[in-house]
Amino acid sequence: MQQQYRQLLKFRTLFIISAGFGWPLFLWGIFQIMTFFEIRTSIIVLTCLISALLSMLFGQLFFLAKDICPWCKQNFFSTGMGMDSNPLFRKHCVHCKMPKNET
Repeated sequence: MQQQYRQLLKFRTLFIISAGFGWPLFLWGIFQIMTFFEIRTSIIVLTCLISALLSMLFGQLFFLAKDICPWCKQNFFSTGMGMDSNPLFRKHCVHCKMPKNET
């Protein structure tokens, strides 16, 4: 159980880092390359934005698929209607409040 819990917290950290820093830095890099080569095509910009948004959507769906509490098998970070609170700081299950002690 503790190993699954630590893996869940590790996965949460990776998700937040990639969603918060990964995609904005990727798009910034693409736009810098386009500026350097003086590419002003709106199709490329639109394609980059659509692909980034789709990747973020599928990343969120993948995160929600892995969001399973090892103790009660319910959602760990979210309720049925979305995020209950900030998942960055949550270390206890929304439903069963496990683990009781800090690890």
